[in-house]
Amino acid sequence: MRCFQNKADKSHSIEIVATGRVLHVACRDEKEWRLWMKGLLLYHDMALGQLASEGASDFVSAQWHAVEKDADGKIDQRHLHGLLRKLNIQADGRYVEELFQTHDTENSGRLGFTEFREMLNELLVRPDVDYYFTVYKLPHEDFIDEQGYRRFLREVQKVTSEAEVEEELASFCSVDEAFRKPGPTVMVSSLGFDNLLCGEANSLMAPHRMKVHQDMSLPLCNYWVKSSHNTYLCGDQVVGKSAVGQYIDALLRGCRCVELDCWDGSDGEPSLFHGVGGYQLTSRIKFKDVIQACKDYGFQVTPQFPPQKNPKVHTS
Repeated sequence: MRCFQNKADKSHSIEIVATGRVLHVACRDEKEWRLWMKGLLLYHDMALGQLASEGASDFVSAQWHAVEKDADGKIDQRHLHGLLRKLNIQADGRYVEELFQTHDTENSGRLGFTEFREMLNELLVRPDVDYYFTVYKLPHEDFIDEQGYRRFLREVQKVTSEAEVEEELASFCSVDEAFRKPGPTVMVSSLGFDNLLCGEANSLMAPHRMKVHQDMSLPLCNYWVKSSHNTYLCGDQVVGKSAVGQYIDALLRGCRCVELDCWDGSDGEPSLFHGVGGYQLTSRIKFKDVIQACKDYGFQVTPQFPPQKNPKVHTS
């Protein structure tokens, strides 16, 4: 989500950018704009906190409550297909049918919450992680215990130091309760196992290397620069839309080089859009609005590294 105040015409607006789509909200005055900003940012922080603390278990429950169901409180293939589209999971009809039939244990043509949860868990867990979970889980349980995880550390991860094993077991025992079987013994579900292996604690990157530790005093040509191609586009290059918010999003994600396709505008002001041979293929935005966005947001994430503009000049 990227919110901004339109300084060009003194109006107040909010632009929400998500998964390549843009929603523009125009507010009547500054008071209303600040109220929307405060509410959206508060909701954003709450959502991130909830996701971190409650994890995918509550995510599954939320999807179940949100999906359309029949009179008996179950879903059919049509509802499932709609949910997958909503979650941006690209799936054709045959795949949805196979997935549905696999989890329709009663052959009723409908899924209850238990079947739905198992199906969504299958989609959320990486196949390679699920393979090792199946190998090291308890024989008659869909959970892995400390002994199984210890074997996994020794045999798969090749951890030889007992101190390292104990350190990893401490992380195992601290997995959120949403991913554990109730009881005194720590037993973790496939989702918990997936979160443990794919989480920050098991990142391939060493923590001290996540921050800039190199010599940054050399000329610019000595470095790789995180850049953005066709920054202005929300969609494809033929019929897509252009939006100033795409520049804001790129800059706040750490891009230090953005692209500007500059063309003559109908009002004498240069515009940005994707074109070929002078033909406009996408919607256009004003050059000055993009420069203003770069000024406002280009120094927020890494102010010590100024943003660069990569112009493609087609103006007369």
